Amino acid sequence: MDEYVYTGGKCSGIDVTAGINPYDNSTIIANVNSYKYFISSDSGVTWEETNLDKLLPFGVSTEGYHPQNKNIIYRPGHNGRNYGDIELSIDGGDTWEKRNSFLKGTNTKIHLRHIYYHPVNPNTIYVLASNLLTNTSSLYVSDDSGDSFTLSLDVHNPKLAISRSDPNIMYALAARGGNLYKSIDEGNTWELVLDGPKVKNIVQNNSKEKLSGSDSMWLAVHPTNPDIVYVLKQIGIMKTSDGGRNWCMIPTPNLTRTLNHIFIDPNDSSVIFVSSRCGLFKSSNNGMSWEGVNIHK
Repeated sequence: MDEYVYTGGKCSGIDVTAGINPYDNSTIIANVNSYKYFISSDSGVTWEETNLDKLLPFGVSTEGYHPQNKNIIYRPGHNGRNYGDIELSIDGGDTWEKRNSFLKGTNTKIHLRHIYYHPVNPNTIYVLASNLLTNTSSLYVSDDSGDSFTLSLDVHNPKLAISRSDPNIMYALAARGGNLYKSIDEGNTWELVLDGPKVKNIVQNNSKEKLSGSDSMWLAVHPTNPDIVYVLKQIGIMKTSDGGRNWCMIPTPNLTRTLNHIFIDPNDSSVIFVSSRCGLFKSSNNGMSWEGVNIHK
């Protein structure tokens, strides 16, 4: 048995990215050192190594996958100087064709960073696009499968999380400053529910650590309750249970600076996973305590 992830103590340098398997929402998938893929159907107790290089062109991510037909995948174009291209595959990633040019007809150099499908209406696509001339990033939405786009939210490099139980509700996490925005109308309008000063106050009141950085990394929405949101930041994990009105810090693995992603087990919402550059960690009690996970053949 080959262990790839340590169970405690010092960081082993094992880089793990993990999330919900886009081809089977009842399982989770982990990628170790950008090399091997593993799937677990029992909350990380046992793992099976699998070859998903072709099926997961984004790595461990649910971005760009059609919610009803996983053979249909959108991705940012890979055409060198052709900025803003969107590519489409209808055969699970075997072949790709240019679908459209984002913001075509402009002289702006646009780099597409993330593509998200609406979980119920596949005609609605959300795109995070960076302007290489102004060094800014914004969130755009298309209601016609990518033929046209409109600006949804103009903040720096947001990460998007859409509620599975109520897709009208979504959250956007800004990479800089720590601001979190909430929409209750599929991204047509947004409300600021967490800002930098509020983060600082929460940290000072709930943690002994000094606030040395507020950059945000990832977020996760509860699978059945859209008011429960976890926000992964450099300073730790923040949680709201009322849609963003009130926040608290929850315990984190003692490796805050190395954390990558956070996600909730699709089979048991009390189970939370955090992947990091020091392995994969699991909480079975809504984040109150953590243990290292062994990923092996």
